[in-house]
Amino acid sequence: MPNVNEAFAHLAETAQQTFARVMPGLRSGGVKHQEATGDDDAAYPLEICNWIVFGHVWNRPGLSTRERRILTISEIASAPVEGALRTHVRAALNSGDLSPADLGELITHFAFYAGMPRASALNKVVQAEVADWRKESGGA
Repeated sequence: MPNVNEAFAHLAETAQQTFARVMPGLRSGGVKHQEATGDDDAAYPLEICNWIVFGHVWNRPGLSTRERRILTISEIASAPVEGALRTHVRAALNSGDLSPADLGELITHFAFYAGMPRASALNKVVQAEVADWRKESGGA
């Protein structure tokens, strides 16, 4: 029986390439299990999750990267998980998949389905990330 690393290794390279495309300007935050524990036979669960998400899910046919990005931001905002939300909003801006105006429309639509408290939290994150993104990109 193959170990976990062997079972998912075919996704690792694709995951790295997809992460670079989908999350431009960001570093993969996944901890390497082997580096953390010295264990060659098992992969850290977060690493496996990243391999599947970026090695497979973001590359499936049927939805564009932009459509997946809108879904991802909405789903995370519903959780809410502010750190992940900031990361995905920034990636949307960095990649050009979503503009500040697009994010405004997403918030408006989101408000009617998820409620104003969640939409207000999303708006706060989007405003902060857009402001930082504009400073870093020279007012784009």
